[in-house]
Amino acid sequence: MWGNRFVGEEVLAFSAEKLFSIVLDVERYPEFLPWCKDVRVLSRGDSSLVAEVVASFLSLRGEYTSHVSFCPPRDNQPGWVKVRSTDGVFRLLQSEWRFLPMGSEKTLVKFCIKFSFRQKILQITFDVAADVAKHRIMRAFRARAYELFGNKDLGR
Repeated sequence: MWGNRFVGEEVLAFSAEKLFSIVLDVERYPEFLPWCKDVRVLSRGDSSLVAEVVASFLSLRGEYTSHVSFCPPRDNQPGWVKVRSTDGVFRLLQSEWRFLPMGSEKTLVKFCIKFSFRQKILQITFDVAADVAKHRIMRAFRARAYELFGNKDLGR
């Protein structure tokens, strides 16, 4: 079976609440995720949201619906964001962010994503650049944190 799975973790010098807010602010993804071209939130509740996403990678473009559930970090307790999609360009997309506070301004961020495309040509095209792409996800969110909350130069 073909597909991809990426796992990463990093300690960042920001509160879990601040980092959680970046991941949950899906409408802003096109501002800092290079492959994310458009996001439209269809519904939003206290612990979930549904969004349509338009993504472009190399010369390929596709759409999918993200079903997002979340629990914000509170009182030095971890928070999480989980995403699932089974439509559009993806046969399966699952991702999870975990935010583990390590004090007031330090957080261990864990990220895991697994996905497979419906069309084999998309999978083959992505596989060519997979090593670069997997590092760009965490790097993009780290850079966004420094842009919003700290020294930009440190986020690169």
